[in-house]
Amino acid sequence: MKKIRQKKPKEKSALSQKAYELIIDRILNKSLFPGQIINRLSIANEIGISIAPVLEAMVRLQSEGLLITIPRKGSQIKIIKPSEIVGYLIVREAIECQAARLYCGEILTKNAPALKKFIYDADHQRKNEVDAWKSEIQLHRALVQLTNCHSLLNVFEQTMRLGTLCMANVFMEMHQFHPVMSHADLIQQLKSLDPDDAEKVMRDHLRSGKANLFEQRIDSWLNVTSGEPR
Repeated sequence: MKKIRQKKPKEKSALSQKAYELIIDRILNKSLFPGQIINRLSIANEIGISIAPVLEAMVRLQSEGLLITIPRKGSQIKIIKPSEIVGYLIVREAIECQAARLYCGEILTKNAPALKKFIYDADHQRKNEVDAWKSEIQLHRALVQLTNCHSLLNVFEQTMRLGTLCMANVFMEMHQFHPVMSHADLIQQLKSLDPDDAEKVMRDHLRSGKANLFEQRIDSWLNVTSGEPR
């Protein structure tokens, strides 16, 4: 009788990560859309793996808030509400502005050489919208890491998972019509600024390319007399 080879934990983890990344890419390029039920078998067949690693990836995506379970139907890509988009923008801005206050000046100048590839990719990766988004996030993650504050980095990672869905629904269309501040210019300005100026520069950078969204959603949300988000 032929002995069935059991996959090692590292192999299982690699296959699960492959399924995870495929689903993320499908959400970003909109071949999977909010509200859609994911076909586990289809994902497994596309990669050429069993369903088990796909299920593991989907459990991870559910814990990160990108999927929800619908009884008797399966796992569905979460539908993002306007208030969640507003929340994502506000929280990301708060995280990155605080991070900029901590690493601006000497710390950034010292680590700038190691950021060169991230900066170049963030400014020149235009092969497609998905890769452009990934390149931008890689750079901003590297910047937050310069704070050496694990709690701040963890919150950034959690926020950017929600940002994946927001990006798929809103930002990709906006980036096509609104200019985005150069990341090379951003880094250069942050090298010699005091914390107050660094915070302003980062805020301006994060809002570049999203002016209409901030005006229509954040400003109106913060100015409602009832104090309740729309």
